[in-house]
Amino acid sequence: VGEILGDIAIMGEAKTIDLVKMRYQGLQKLRKRVGDSGLDFQQRGGYELVTEKTMETLSKVKYVNDLLRPIFSEDVFTVVPEKIEEFGFSKKFVKSLIWYKFVGQIDSGKLMTNLERYVSKLGAKVMTGALVKSYAKNSDGLMEVVVQNPLCDGGDPHRFLAKDVVVC
Repeated sequence: VGEILGDIAIMGEAKTIDLVKMRYQGLQKLRKRVGDSGLDFQQRGGYELVTEKTMETLSKVKYVNDLLRPIFSEDVFTVVPEKIEEFGFSKKFVKSLIWYKFVGQIDSGKLMTNLERYVSKLGAKVMTGALVKSYAKNSDGLMEVVVQNPLCDGGDPHRFLAKDVVVC
């Protein structure tokens, strides 16, 4: 809730909602393309600690849930003060907890391995660690790319042709 409220303060409601939607849809695409096991996706939820300084967050839970319901089709955040003792926190410092059911984790290394497999099946090649020296369309309409990878071939430049190139 606090992160969403912070984003709203900086970007406004509409851009924050768009950002959350884009992240959620992106995760759904990844899950569809490589499968949950392909990125070791585990949705276990997460908690936000509410302290004396952040008590106003509790009054904003319904507001944030209402904003996000069109994306998630249900409430995203739940106030769970009963978890303070269960988790062993001091009520002197932790005033409440907010549970976020959609928090998950992924194995980024496993994800990248499986994404490379996915794009390879589509006929694309992923090159990492290469310095792009130049790229331009040639007279045949193909992209001519010159890369240099200091880890391969003593760092000699390599030239290749491709219909499409994405450099990032």
